[in-house]
Amino acid sequence: MAFHAILRATALLTPTLATSRQTLTDITTIWRLHPLWRDLIEAAPHVAFTTPRPRLLEILNPPLPYHLLAYRKIIETHDAILALHPHTPPGAPGLTDAPAEGACLHAAPAGTPSGAGTGDSCTECAALALARALAHARRAKLAGLPPTTRPEAPHPTPPTTLTAETHFLLALARHYRSRARAETGVQDAGATARPTGREGPGHLNRLCPRPNRKG
Repeated sequence: MAFHAILRATALLTPTLATSRQTLTDITTIWRLHPLWRDLIEAAPHVAFTTPRPRLLEILNPPLPYHLLAYRKIIETHDAILALHPHTPPGAPGLTDAPAEGACLHAAPAGTPSGAGTGDSCTECAALALARALAHARRAKLAGLPPTTRPEAPHPTPPTTLTAETHFLLALARHYRSRARAETGVQDAGATARPTGREGPGHLNRLCPRPNRKG
């Protein structure tokens, strides 16, 4: 009887635990994506269904179930990226430095750490490049500058599934936030040079090392 009761309790609790885990994932996605989403929506408000609210309020008093709110953040962020793409100033760092589709999928040179240039590293270098471009595009749009014709694709390596899109946008949000903090630190210090650290082009090259060409 005791063993049967344990089996029944396990059967009842398993869906609840799975639901709780998914809810936590959705909340984390909403929280991490919100700063990027808010900044992009400010420059492209027409892609948002509702007026932006404080991040904490979105979590404590969500206007939708968490899974739908997370989905909406992902879709609106994606649409805002597409809307801002034409406003990237010509020659701005970011899209011109981004790897072309499939460029990260080369064999890594000898001595490169395992996984560099492929998989997550490819996502990171693409996200970093796009974060740099979006920062320029947002400033151009808010300054009222006219759109420019850009031949590059908005996503260097476009995700093809919702899971991949979420993974890419979370990486993009992280790099965008890091870049914003670096720029704020430089401004506070009264410097005019480009921020140093992870946001420089050298970091992009380390994430996506180019193959050695012989002959």
